[in-house]
Amino acid sequence: MDPSRRRRQHIRLAELGSKRYCHNWIKGLLVAGLRPELQIVGSFALSAAFDEEARIVRLYRKLGANLTNLTDGGIGTLGCRVSDETRQKISNSLKGRYIGRRPTLETCKKISESKIGNKSCVGRVMSAETRKKISMSSKGHKRGLGIRMSDSFRRKTRDRMLKFWSDPINYQKRQAAMNGGKRMKKMKREGVAYAK
Repeated sequence: MDPSRRRRQHIRLAELGSKRYCHNWIKGLLVAGLRPELQIVGSFALSAAFDEEARIVRLYRKLGANLTNLTDGGIGTLGCRVSDETRQKISNSLKGRYIGRRPTLETCKKISESKIGNKSCVGRVMSAETRKKISMSSKGHKRGLGIRMSDSFRRKTRDRMLKFWSDPINYQKRQAAMNGGKRMKKMKREGVAYAK
């Protein structure tokens, strides 16, 4: 990512009122009439860059710097420390949801009743004028609607598809795709090929 673009994004999010710690720190600088500066410490390959970031974060934390990094740097949230207060807030926000348990019959009935009726176009009776407008907009050569293919074109397409699917390799690929990408056992494959 372009470092100057990243800096602009952080400043913009701080101005828009983001509540992240680093954006609050930038907001404090902006209020004081200052702007955060960016210093490039080196150019690295992506895998080495994560290790170098982690090394620099460790170094400055050891020196007692009050960094805005929530983690130790690198990939992921390794080293992210969540306070007990934050843990309690997350716990409270998740309580009452149906994560990993079935809703009660009463709740299921309430959900069912809330979905009854014309919430969208399902079951809605359209006026004759609206139906005519839809019909007119669908006529013509839009997205292949109303196009009649010639007999020779249809014959060529049919022959091409028959040739393609008569090839055992293409047939096995299709069967594997229908099987969720899993390869069929040898006997099953032979049985399918024999039945074909």
